[in-house]
Amino acid sequence: MRLGQRVIAALEGGGGGEVALEEDSLRVQFRVEVADRVGCAVAGLRLEDLRAPARDADALKAWADRLTGRITYLMERVAVIEVDAAGGSALLRIAPPGLREEFRFYYEAVLRRPGTLTLTRYRYHNGDRERTEVPCNLTLEVFERLVDDLAKTMRE
Repeated sequence: MRLGQRVIAALEGGGGGEVALEEDSLRVQFRVEVADRVGCAVAGLRLEDLRAPARDADALKAWADRLTGRITYLMERVAVIEVDAAGGSALLRIAPPGLREEFRFYYEAVLRRPGTLTLTRYRYHNGDRERTEVPCNLTLEVFERLVDDLAKTMRE
């Protein structure tokens, strides 16, 4: 069973709470706000490759590029914003963020050496200039695909 399939199986029952799974030295963690037979609202998505090789700045940039090339089906397109070679991380965000009333909504992915990826959805209030984490609302099919695709970008 693929990691994405295991994630969807863990959502059965619809209850909220923390989920942590491991498959082939890939660990996935997230918080379920709500789930039903069609979709889910999840937050704090984190994948970690427990056997990730050391990555230099070029390898980190290549990983970020693979992610932007593969994850094209979210509400907005993810783009590489910054690669911090010294800090060993890459920042990816929606470009440009979606706007609804006085709020901007966007996904943010952070890649860290050697092999940790977090995906978070934020709501930014233009008036208060504050951002707040909000759940990712996804169909089960998209969530399964997202987990598998994120995992693939870590191992290619």
